[in-house]
Amino acid sequence: MKQLTSNEKVPPNILLYGPAGTGKSYSVTTYSGPVLLLQTEPGLVSALANESFRQRVESGQSHVFQIESWGDIDPMRTSLTDWLKAAGLGNWMPELVVLDSVTWAAELAKEEILRRMPSKSGVPELQHWMLITEWVRQLVRGVVRCKAASLIIAQADIRDIEEPGSSQQAWLPGMPGRYATKITHDVDFVVFARRDTSGKFVVDTQASASKLGKTRALELPRTMELNLDELVKALSRG
Repeated sequence: MKQLTSNEKVPPNILLYGPAGTGKSYSVTTYSGPVLLLQTEPGLVSALANESFRQRVESGQSHVFQIESWGDIDPMRTSLTDWLKAAGLGNWMPELVVLDSVTWAAELAKEEILRRMPSKSGVPELQHWMLITEWVRQLVRGVVRCKAASLIIAQADIRDIEEPGSSQQAWLPGMPGRYATKITHDVDFVVFARRDTSGKFVVDTQASASKLGKTRALELPRTMELNLDELVKALSRG
């Protein structure tokens, strides 16, 4: 415990959520500094389709890892530094750590937990879901404790289109109960990714309709372009 007299300058920890196709993963290419990208979703890494970002990866300025099992990422729950050394990166430290996505990380946790604790029905039961939630929360905490800005990406499904008078709702699929709300407790800022009427990728910093918006009462515009350089700068405190 330490007594504070003012806010210390610390990197922002951001949860970026939204439907598929709103530029969440590709936004990694808009950050100009060293990035550690942890890809838990199977398939192609969209950020590597960007030539500039791919060149930064090839030169060793940034690093991308495909996380194929929970064991690949489990040590990060306690120490990013130790994980980086085990990955062969020595004392290299990113300016931005990206977990893409927390939804797929939960799938990896589910596979590992069911392997250790088989279910008679073959599907997760309450005890499994409780462990999945705790493991993923510990992972998120491990990522946000590092001395770098962190971006936690989450897939969200939208029940209704946001229009005046509508009651838009968003949730993270595959998560039990109020899992999405619990994740927001572990980060400083929550922003919602979407496309505007012109098709441009933007974020809502005060997405009250989704009940997940959280920007710590900062003086921010309601809508910002989805550019991580600008977003991290806007959300930096101290």
